[in-house]
Amino acid sequence: MDGARRVGALLKGTTALLLQPSLRWFAVGAFLVLSGVMLRAAMTLHKDNGLTMEVPKQLYPLAAVRFIQDHGLSGNLLVFFDWGELCLWELPDCPPSIDGRLDTCYSRDVISANWNLYNGESVDSRVLPLSDADIALLPRNLAGVKMLVEDLGWQAAYADPLAVVLVRQPGRFPRLSGTSLPLIRGSEAVEGREPFPDRPSLRIRHGGL
Repeated sequence: MDGARRVGALLKGTTALLLQPSLRWFAVGAFLVLSGVMLRAAMTLHKDNGLTMEVPKQLYPLAAVRFIQDHGLSGNLLVFFDWGELCLWELPDCPPSIDGRLDTCYSRDVISANWNLYNGESVDSRVLPLSDADIALLPRNLAGVKMLVEDLGWQAAYADPLAVVLVRQPGRFPRLSGTSLPLIRGSEAVEGREPFPDRPSLRIRHGGL
């Protein structure tokens, strides 16, 4: 009981001090300064590009996406779930097989078919027709990559330690002609971070939504 009274008295005294105009303004100023310091630290510490939202290249296939853009690859895209929304932004000519919207846009059957693909398992062609896909952007060591290449004849066009780009019919893409495939990049492709977005979406620049 005595402890509660002492705490109550201490709070009452602190409140009385803060009600004094000079101390009240000091407290407000200190709060604003501290908030500014914390905000600046949150936006700049451990970042390659301050005051931006950054994408870690070891988790997102930025170099592989650049390859797709630079070589004019377009068409239906088989994509790893975690990367679908990145592709929605960066690759407006490549409708993804799935993205983070999940069952707000895709049926349960489509979601399951994509997971079967990732695991290298049989995919129901009525749900996810692989023969209608043109490009795949998948983690390099995914079981589904081996299935597409060895069982279905897809060709690797690009690879780095994180991701691989596969094409079903390389002859469809003129910018791949004369290129020794696959283009293989090393660890430099997945090091560091990049600001995202670093430019307006190609979808917006093309006049889309």
